[in-house]
Amino acid sequence: MPRMPHKVYSFKDDKPKQKKNWLKDQADLKFYNTSRWRKLSLAYKMQHPVCEVVDCHQSSYYTDHIVPVSDGGDKWDENNFQALCRSCNASKTAKQSKKVYTNKFDWCVIFALMIGGAIYQLLNVSSITSLVEQLNYGISPQENLFPRIIISEQSTPENFKDGYSIINHDVEINIFASKVKDGNGGFAEAANIAEQIDLILNRYKGESGGKTIQQIYLSNQEILFDSTSQCARVIMEYLVRESLWVY
Repeated sequence: MPRMPHKVYSFKDDKPKQKKNWLKDQADLKFYNTSRWRKLSLAYKMQHPVCEVVDCHQSSYYTDHIVPVSDGGDKWDENNFQALCRSCNASKTAKQSKKVYTNKFDWCVIFALMIGGAIYQLLNVSSITSLVEQLNYGISPQENLFPRIIISEQSTPENFKDGYSIINHDVEINIFASKVKDGNGGFAEAANIAEQIDLILNRYKGESGGKTIQQIYLSNQEILFDSTSQCARVIMEYLVRESLWVY
């Protein structure tokens, strides 16, 4: 039996104002995918390794705009930046979503874009789970477990038309190696986990988690010493192209 296509809200019955707001949201998403922003964001997080929310002592994970870009906040002014952990960022996003995502169209698009679950399923195999204490997507990580893998995502829909669409997903995979007392080890372990992940993901085509993946490409990889967690860390960035039925 052929797989039923995802039901995603179509533009054809949408109001012009809703369409205009959606296009603005996509322009904002493309900004966050630029090389300039990625480099600036990484530099800021390196300078602010701990979440800047008062009384939160978790490791920073995102460079956030205090005044959102969608609300007119300055994209490049560091006075409008704050480093947030995953939990604090999710809390802020949830509060904003009550204002931003209020109609059927918005929620359908958000549901359709989630690709992290598909990546999680691909990596939830013995060749990966035997190497780590935690494989995390969609929940707050347990900061005391090493080594661990954390999956996050950002998605940019393109060419939404009746019948068919392509969505580009930027998936980031963070690998935190085991803590080492002298603070200098763990790089070989992190590199080995990264190699095993790449064997599974790079150039993958197929079905996973209800998603039709056209192809996965490794777009960037870097290894560094995470001063907050006191361990080696590998950041892997993948471009995931998904085909999606739209009607």
